[in-house]
Amino acid sequence: MKKINKKIAIIIFYVIWLLIVLTYFCYNSDYNLMLISWISNISYIILITCIYFIKKDIFDFSIIFMTFIFLFCYGQVFLYSLGVNTETLRIFIINTQEEIIKATTYFILSFLFMGLGILITCKKNMNTDKKISKYYNNAIKYVGLFLLMISIVPYFYKLFKDIILTRSNGYIALYQTENISTSIPVVGYIFYFFIPSLIMLLYSYRDEKLKRNIILFICLIVIVGKLLIGGRGTAISIIATIILFYHIYIRKIKGKNFIKLLIIAIIVATIIPVIGKIRDKNYTFRRSN
Repeated sequence: MKKINKKIAIIIFYVIWLLIVLTYFCYNSDYNLMLISWISNISYIILITCIYFIKKDIFDFSIIFMTFIFLFCYGQVFLYSLGVNTETLRIFIINTQEEIIKATTYFILSFLFMGLGILITCKKNMNTDKKISKYYNNAIKYVGLFLLMISIVPYFYKLFKDIILTRSNGYIALYQTENISTSIPVVGYIFYFFIPSLIMLLYSYRDEKLKRNIILFICLIVIVGKLLIGGRGTAISIIATIILFYHIYIRKIKGKNFIKLLIIAIIVATIIPVIGKIRDKNYTFRRSN
């Protein structure tokens, strides 16, 4: 009974905040983008906090999902709220402030109502991993092995080809040369199955340390290769997947380990834009020569 009351109290608190935001947008005609952006930031913090208090897991899928939506749909306005120069943000270059205000208003209201739906339906996570049948696990393993066998050669062929190309001609060369998917129509698309195959095998061999470490080593090679060709998004996605996998199936990340992970994430988030700037400067330097 206490758990139900606690969840209801959290939802009531969230609904009160939602009503405050709705009141602001309904009865205020003089919108300020900076104020709206911080209303959005606070709304995100409130939603994530409410989900955490119900589910007791910072790496819960709902938290990760809503964080990705927040950053993908609202990322540049979020940077604006932190004081980043608007001249470096594309959305402020191609849109008027009125258009950005309308888009931000639509986003935050949609985000808040989606969050309300999550809070109403979510409950504390239950450990259902032991209930997964051996048949289900084997099915994932065999499909993963099949996808790995047909995709590993095309994937590394393209990866090494791109590394050589970028080392000799710069990162822009990747967008100026013929893609493997157009030069080899059938084989060209098979390499897309490689990363999913690694994830499937990582799950299937989660209790076998040696095989799990071999798969993680292959993931490390892919991450290094992607960073060498400027594929920061893919590298970060793989790292995030491994962290989430470790948290769910190996050992929960708590206390000091979570703080360490947060510090590393902040450092990486700081370094990645620097890498992009260096890459652009190197390309400009090569063009001038």
